[in-house]
Amino acid sequence: MRSNVVEIVQSKEEKRADIVNGYKKELQDALEPLKNDTDSRLAKKSEMLQRFNGELSLNIFFDKDELREIILELSQE
Repeated sequence: MRSNVVEIVQSKEEKRADIVNGYKKELQDALEPLKNDTDSRLAKKSEMLQRFNGELSLNIFFDKDELREIILELSQE
């Protein structure tokens, strides 16, 4: 019962990079229209980082230390 479908398995680092890059892109897209409004930009960024933190905390690929590093990396954007 083998299928002819070849699965591409990503390493943990590749999976992490894909997830982080997706969040970076989403954050940039959401903040772009607010580039002239500092207060709204800060509020939106905070809201999104909290959502990302919640989503990542449920992800089995990351432990608490990695989660902290990712959120710090995203907050630098």
